[in-house]
This record gives sequence, C-alpha cells and structure tokens, in this order.
Amino acid sequence: MPPDRRDYSMRTMQLLSPWDFIRPLPRKVNRPLPHILNQEETGICVGTGYVGLRLGPPFSDKRLTRKDAEKLYCISRRIGYGETDCDLQAGSHVRAGALAAREMGYIRSFALTKSVNTLIRHVLRYNGVVVGIPWTEGMFEPVTIYGHYGFVKPTGNVVGGHAFYVCGVDTTMIPGEDVIIAANSWGTEWGDKGYFKFLKSDLVKLFSIWGHACTAVESPVKARLMRIAAKARL
Repeated sequence: MPPDRRDYSMRTMQLLSPWDFIRPLPRKVNRPLPHILNQEETGICVGTGYVGLRLGPPFSDKRLTRKDAEKLYCISRRIGYGETDCDLQAGSHVRAGALAAREMGYIRSFALTKSVNTLIRHVLRYNGVVVGIPWTEGMFEPVTIYGHYGFVKPTGNVVGGHAFYVCGVDTTMIPGEDVIIAANSWGTEWGDKGYFKFLKSDLVKLFSIWGHACTAVESPVKARLMRIAAKARL
C-alpha cells in the first residue's frame, strides 16, 4: 500500500511551527525508552516500532508490551494487505502501521517523510520517529566507530526490511557526521543494550533504496492545517 498525497508531510508539519524559525536546533538529543521490546522470531517490527513511539515522549505510556505490538501489527496487516488471519512472520510497512496506531487510539494523526534531513530535524526538535528501511547482511552485527560501539553498516546484500524507533540524534559524536540513535526490538542482549546507531551517510544510502519515517501529529490545530495543505496538493 503506497503512500498517497492525503498523507501529511513531516516537512509541512515543521514549516507550520514558528519554533522552526526562531530557536536554533539542539546539537544532540536522546530519549531512551523505559524498556526494550523483543520481537523474537517474528516479523512484528512495525508493531514494536509504533509501541516504541508510544513508549517514548510525549506519550511515555510505560504499560505497553510486546502483546500490544502484536495487536498493532495484526491490524496493520488487515489494513495494508486485507489479511484476516494474522501471519506474525510476514511483516508489514510503516504507513499501514501508522493507520493501525491511529485506529488503536495511540496517535491522533501522522506525518511521513522520505528525507533523512527532515527526519533528523524532527528528532532534534520534537520527538522520535518510526523508520522502515532495507536491512542488509552486515547490519546484524554492530561495530565500533571512533570508539563508539553500536553502529550498523549497510554492507552485503539486502535480506529484507526492518522497522524500529529512532529516539535520538547526535551531531557531535563523530567528526563531520550526524549520528542517528535507534531502539531495536531484539532484546537488550543485542547491540548496545538494545540500541544501535547509524551514520547519516549510511542511512541516506538505505533511504535511496527505499525508506520511510513516520511520526505522530498530536496538535489538533496543526493536524487541521496539515489537512488543508494536503488537500491543496490533490
């Protein structure tokens, strides 16, 4: 189910905020989750990504668990693929997950982007985002870069897709590179206690194959203005 022009643009959301023109962007932000989920041997990463969005600020809904992620994932399979019997192995996609999160009452509205620059600006200014990208063979084993552990490098062949929650950005950690920090859903034994990092250049490379980022739009006024802007593009 591809995005259509009725979806809100994350960049439009940013342009509707006067803060984007007044306050300088922070140089680094990190909003770790209260706990890391573990999807185990399933394909429910879209569900765990949106539960991560709900676990993080501004919601901070600490009650949510893997069961909630499974429910959201199954709703996304129904919305995106018309599936009535939920296959926990099949996977889903970011936009269907956003529609499922809205149906469950987790978010009021949502905004999408295919731009890593817009993603970074949003995380630094507002809150986390759910990202879906291709996953390659080399990304299963995080590495150390400039003394910082937890980086995934997109080497080898693409083996599938993966979704996760981006909780932070650090523009000071690596010389000449922005660093994107994400919470995975493979338990705390994987990566840096369940977290991992991208160099911006690597995430741009993956987005050039395919990739989406999605976030919640909770302001009714902003949602209304974005709806008007979206209709103007139809």
